[in-house]
Amino acid sequence: TADGKPDPTYQWQTLSNRKWIDIKDATESTLNIVSSTAEDANSYRVVVRNSEGYRNSKTAKLSVMAKPAFVVQPVDASYVTGSSVNILLNVAGGRGMTYEWFKDGASIGTTRSNKLSLKKVKASDHDGIYSVTVTNQVGEVTSDDFSVTIIEGVSITKSPASIGVVENQAGNL
Repeated sequence: TADGKPDPTYQWQTLSNRKWIDIKDATESTLNIVSSTAEDANSYRVVVRNSEGYRNSKTAKLSVMAKPAFVVQPVDASYVTGSSVNILLNVAGGRGMTYEWFKDGASIGTTRSNKLSLKKVKASDHDGIYSVTVTNQVGEVTSDDFSVTIIEGVSITKSPASIGVVENQAGNL
């Protein structure tokens, strides 16, 4: 706000290449940005004038924060028993995001990292349907469900036993 006699006029400006540029039709005491985008993040000031001169306001900086968004959704994956696994996310949304990881619908922890580390995986502990909710100061987004499958190597649980059979009779090993 500004005072003066006669009443002052207003002209809002934005900084572009180190020069102040008038914003078209921005001549009210407040600058109203209807639907901010990343391009609006900048420095602003208002020039207040009357017949006796002008004054520049202090510079105000506008930060535009975006809600988190997946650049790429996580995908189904298979891993070999005993391996250590890092599931990495590609999420936009700036700094200060938290990641709450879910397995089969139950929370398994919250981190500040876009990486879920699984150590020495085994089917009984790690097979399941996973998702993650990413949160920042202005919103949250939940991933699509993705499955983690643990592949176990072949093992023989019972070897065939040697048997004897009578000629022309059936036998099973």
